[in-house]
Amino acid sequence: MNRSNIFGYLLGLLIFVIGIPALMWLVSGRPWTYVPDSVVLCTVSLILAVCGLALSIYSIVYMRIVGKGNPFDAYGHEVAPRTKHLMTSGPYRLCRNPMLVGIYIYDAGVLVWLWSALPLLIFLAEVILLTLQVRSEEKRLEKDFGQEYLDYKKRIGRYFPKRICSTLPVDDTQIERIKQMEQRFDKALTVIKEPAKTPEMLEAIKEDVTILEEYYGSKLWKQDFADDEAGRFPKGLKRGVLSEDGIWNLLSDYRELTINKE
Repeated sequence: MNRSNIFGYLLGLLIFVIGIPALMWLVSGRPWTYVPDSVVLCTVSLILAVCGLALSIYSIVYMRIVGKGNPFDAYGHEVAPRTKHLMTSGPYRLCRNPMLVGIYIYDAGVLVWLWSALPLLIFLAEVILLTLQVRSEEKRLEKDFGQEYLDYKKRIGRYFPKRICSTLPVDDTQIERIKQMEQRFDKALTVIKEPAKTPEMLEAIKEDVTILEEYYGSKLWKQDFADDEAGRFPKGLKRGVLSEDGIWNLLSDYRELTINKE
């Protein structure tokens, strides 16, 4: 890990984990040794603080491993190396800024512990400033990742899932549609991969490919893809047809083969 990465992590620790909570404590007027009399407040506060920090740390570690970068960016200025890959999986499939959501939850724990009005103003100011920062970063991400980020932005909310029902089971009609499309996908893929395929074999899957192409260009596929990204389908459901590269390659290979056979 290079120095700029270490600097980014330390800066984040000093500002968000120590600095802002300390400022909340200061404006609350509570002594530094203050502990709430209520067991309920203590319990709720600690649960929020621990869960929030856990989410933030997990998001940072996930970004480091998968995205090969650091989340700390300040109004377009690179404080630490930026991610090389767009983050859309793990905690980033639920919202675009899970690290900040974790910080907000952590701060909510501090607010509950202090149980005072003035620290709430600090929290609101923090949310406003960080949202402005996020908006600035979104422009940079659009420039860096283009349409990939725009599609991700449409599917996933900034701080909350766009569809509250995303964690609920999908209906049987959607599952059945994916199973049917998967059968057509497998059938067509088997023929395309066959070394000794004939024009008759390609003709036999023409209807399947046509239906797959219509499905891929429809809102239904986009909906199924988004639900798959949100983890709504059963783990045992075979869904290669929802692989963007997989279905795109199949359609491209079929077009190329039929052109060459003519």
